[in-house]
Parts: sequence; structure tokens; C-alpha cells
Amino acid sequence: HKKSKFWEIHKKSDLTKMFNYIDFGFRPGGLIKGVKFLNLLKDEIRVTNFEDLKIPLRVVATDFWNHEEVIIDSGEIHKAVIASFSLPGLFPPIELDNKLLFDGGMVNPLPYDIIEDKCDFTIAVDVSAKKDKNENGFPPSYEVLFSSFQIMQNSIVREKLKKSQPHILLNTEIKNVRIHEFLKAESIYTQGQKAKDTLKRILTERIEEKNK
Repeated sequence: HKKSKFWEIHKKSDLTKMFNYIDFGFRPGGLIKGVKFLNLLKDEIRVTNFEDLKIPLRVVATDFWNHEEVIIDSGEIHKAVIASFSLPGLFPPIELDNKLLFDGGMVNPLPYDIIEDKCDFTIAVDVSAKKDKNENGFPPSYEVLFSSFQIMQNSIVREKLKKSQPHILLNTEIKNVRIHEFLKAESIYTQGQKAKDTLKRILTERIEEKNK
């Protein structure tokens, strides 16, 4: 949301402001402690527990030891949200219910299926970014590291869509943004406008068809 503290920090591409919410520390499992970011999240999300939400929410994380998907829909929201995007090596895992939880995208990058039993209509938004080819054709080492994670995620999504599909699948067609590249929020927002307009049009058409 444009008025949120997250938006104000990221849209300015200001590293100094960003670092105010990053507490580096070589904790087991990650380079960032995540305490400051957790506090920022608590300021932004005023509701503490899933049970207090007006609209039900489910969050996906990955059980590190069992290599399994974990669906969280009860208890404290903030820890669940951080667990859902804790990229291994960058953020430490979140301990919850005797489990070590990491980024849910490791096992389910497009988790539309986790709500199919609770709703009549599903919308999946694929926010995975594509990269333009370098002039010399060879990506730098850091690019290989981040892109390899995205390649695996895309492969998981393709196989998943062969088995079941949401009612609406929207591709945002975002380009040249790596995982956790927070300072490109303005670019991501701008690139996503086309997808937003497309979704609005499709939903309007579906509603009109239903009301005929």
C-alpha cells in the first residue's frame, strides 16, 4: 500500500533507510537476525493473531528438517509471514510448533491450492520475474545464485499446473528483479499495473456473466 511504511522505505530506493530495519548478525541459518524487521511488520500489521482477521488467511512455509510444506492459519501472524519469506542463508529460520520454517516458495511458489477447500473461486498471481539476457551471454555469479532458485520455483509451478489450475491465473510479467530485491519496489509496482488492470477486467466479466 502506498501509504504504508514499507512503501515509503522501498519506493525511495534509499539504502540508509533500508538498513535501519536490517540487523546483521551471523545467527545460525542467516546473515540477518530479523528482529528489527519483525518489529516493523508488527507496526504494519496491527492484527496479532490469525483468529482475529475478518478475512481468513493461510500462509505457506517450508519445514526445513522434513522438507515438507507447512500451512499456517492460526496463532501469531507476524512470525508466520516472516517464515513464509525467510530465504535460507539470508534470514534465519522461524521456530514454530517445534519446526524450523523457511520460505514457503521452496515447496509451493504459487499456493492457490491451499485454499481450494475454503472458497468457490481461486485467483493465482505469478510474480516470478524474468531476466533479460546479458550482452555477453554470461550472467555474473550472484545472478546465477538467485536465478537458480527462481528456475526451480518455475519448474515446480509448471508441474503443479498440469495437475490442477486456479480459475484465474495471472502472470505479472515482471522483469529484471531478483528475489528479495526490496529497493526495486517502485519498478515492481509500475510493472504490475498492467496485470492489475487485466485482473480487474477479467473479474468484471466473470461477475457480469454470473449475474445474467
